[in-house]
Amino acid sequence: MRTNITIICVILFLFFSQGAKAQSITECEKVVQETVNAINNHSTEGLQKHLSPDFECSGQKGNVATLVLNQIVVQLNEHVSKYEKISESKDENSLTLVYKFTYSRVGERTSTFVFNKENKIKRLNLFAVMVKKADKEIEFERPQSKMISIPFEITSDNLIVVTAMINGEKCKFIIDSGAPSLYLNSKYFKANGNKKEISLNNSKDVNGSSINGQDVIAVDSFNFNGIQAKNIKVMMSDLSHLENGLEIHGLIGYSIYKDFDLLFDYQNKTLTLIAPDYTDTFLKENKYKFSEISLSFNEEKSFTHIPCVNAQIDKITLLLAIDCGAGTNLLDSQLWTQLKKNIKDIKTTDLKGANNGNFTEVHTGKLRGMKIGNKKFKNTETVFSNIDHLNATRSEAIQGLIGYEILSRQKTILCYKNRKLIFID
Repeated sequence: MRTNITIICVILFLFFSQGAKAQSITECEKVVQETVNAINNHSTEGLQKHLSPDFECSGQKGNVATLVLNQIVVQLNEHVSKYEKISESKDENSLTLVYKFTYSRVGERTSTFVFNKENKIKRLNLFAVMVKKADKEIEFERPQSKMISIPFEITSDNLIVVTAMINGEKCKFIIDSGAPSLYLNSKYFKANGNKKEISLNNSKDVNGSSINGQDVIAVDSFNFNGIQAKNIKVMMSDLSHLENGLEIHGLIGYSIYKDFDLLFDYQNKTLTLIAPDYTDTFLKENKYKFSEISLSFNEEKSFTHIPCVNAQIDKITLLLAIDCGAGTNLLDSQLWTQLKKNIKDIKTTDLKGANNGNFTEVHTGKLRGMKIGNKKFKNTETVFSNIDHLNATRSEAIQGLIGYEILSRQKTILCYKNRKLIFID
């Protein structure tokens, strides 16, 4: 009798093990179908939610991997006419599916998908691409000054534009706290780092077919108000969609100013970098009245540079990322039903994507009220849109972004080292 029970248990175990495996493979095959749809629609928007936090693509990891995937899908301008599975293999931690994709122009290519236990894409070799690697950690020489005052321009999209030197030439850069490091616009540079007037097409597939604009270039020197680096390799791609009538040569991100507190003064169009040990003295010397709010940072390596803060709308508490590259508030479209009663002047409009310049229909309007700490903000321009792509590689989901609409209402200090946001009255 006991033997029969044991046999039955073994049979049931094998049955459910096979069922679980089949279910996992089925879900992963659906993701492959989503990938085909992404290629054919020239957009990775629907694919972002299927990427694991440690996603890799063409030898790149983290944010760069996501960017490379977007460049491949959007700029190849290809169409998959058919695809078939060549093989599948599974170990304790992952499932690997290998497919043959038939493209309309370049013919057959082998694509390898590696999925984790949650059926998320851990590694994707979609289209064999030779991608050069940028320097992971650029060593910047920083001045000893306690304060560095930097004038800036404000674009029609409410972005901060400053001047920096590349190889001795003046260039215009967007200050983007959502960007991890220095990033160049391939529209203005060629492989040796010099400025140019036409687009670069240096990333190529194994047959020599170009992938527009994506490349890594050697830069002899970079100087941003005394923050300097020499002989560095920098990632670049086509950032034309950010220009809007003004030449933009690149983005200046977190790694350049991470050792400073950032004082945003939109009224005087000045960005001031303050040594963290001098910020308290600066506030006291100017006899400012101010309030402080704690910041949190995602502990995953790819997102340690993005500060987040809790905000309240009515009785709803939201975790919002702070991005000075956000011209308006951006809230998750899933919140629309709950919060639309708090929105006035509602419109349906098109939001331009920061990655590919594509447009998506979204709700916009003025948010009647938002509270951050003890500070209240009224009538802030707000967009409701799908933000799955922002949470694709985060362990703790955010509900949106805040930028210009909050930072510009008063002088604001963003303190990375001491993890706090300071509103100066």
